Amino acid sequence: MLSIKEINNYNALKAMSSTWRELLSESELDNLFLTWEWVSNWIETFLTEEDRNSNLFVLIVYEDSKVVGIAPLYIKNTKFLGKMSIKQLGLIADTFVSSDYLGFIVKKKKEAEVIPFVLDYLFKSKLWQVAVFESIPASTLFLDRLISYLDYLGKYYSINNCAICPGIVLPETMDFLMNKLRRKKSYNIKRQLRRVENVINYKHYKTLPWDIEESIKYLATLHQERMDQKGLPGSFSDSRFKLFHNKVAKVFAEKNLLRLNFFLREGKPIAAFYGFRYRDRYYHYSGGMITNDLKDESLGTLILYQNIKDAIQEGCNDFDMLRGNERYKFTWANHYIRTLRVNFFRRHIKTITYVASDEIKNFVKLVIR
Repeated sequence: MLSIKEINNYNALKAMSSTWRELLSESELDNLFLTWEWVSNWIETFLTEEDRNSNLFVLIVYEDSKVVGIAPLYIKNTKFLGKMSIKQLGLIADTFVSSDYLGFIVKKKKEAEVIPFVLDYLFKSKLWQVAVFESIPASTLFLDRLISYLDYLGKYYSINNCAICPGIVLPETMDFLMNKLRRKKSYNIKRQLRRVENVINYKHYKTLPWDIEESIKYLATLHQERMDQKGLPGSFSDSRFKLFHNKVAKVFAEKNLLRLNFFLREGKPIAAFYGFRYRDRYYHYSGGMITNDLKDESLGTLILYQNIKDAIQEGCNDFDMLRGNERYKFTWANHYIRTLRVNFFRRHIKTITYVASDEIKNFVKLVIR
């Protein structure tokens, strides 16, 4: 028999950290962005102390005395139509840090029981009016069971594209992968590698005389340099974003899962790769470079090449370039994961107004375009 325990404060949730880790390893959605380390640091960085002690809405599902499901949810006030606000239910870590592949953590083969049970509980709650579930991977049992049960209940919901996450199913050797590229692209990469061979050094952060915080500072500077060239603000300009990654990088470094690598020229960092190794997957999260250095060479392509090579040598099966349809990703990618946003609603006067306002916006776009 299934039962649910509701957790609304962070201290109570922290007591479940070992259970969280164990269940995640047994779930369909076992990935970097649902790890306790990622989620807990997001809570500590982006939720106020008051929110941490009142607006968490994590549901722990038990089968007898064993945990078989965790719905990592929280509630926030969302503004619409200027001054109106509505209680929005979301997945923890859904904003600020570009988390992909979110959802409920459910023991495999229990999805058909646990997900409907959680939804029944949610629709009995009066704490929220609209649910916005971001970054759900499309081809998953979680999404299938979520939508199927909303249909069964006759609930109104909407599904929107969220992102495309290109990736590389890795072969056994880098040479095999290079042979799959267009001949001209492969030739150019090899030619550039030869030209910079005696000019730059490729170094892992562990081999450099900097601590994690200094490494993140160098990464942030190089990232901003690249964003300035594109006329974009850059993620690391946000102090909370930088603080989050200082903490996350330290935690993953302790577990030997941090991948923070640099190109150096005369001892000075000129390009950076920032990512993680979790299970058999490499995650390419961010990077940057000094754009006026070695202008004739594609530093971004070369450091990406080096990290793909590292992933193959480490025996990984996949190199995930995460959200974004930038052209350079599709030069390498041989598959992609689509993520979706699912919205659903409780019956409430504010909900009716919220949905109506959204429909009017869509209608206006249709007329204008």
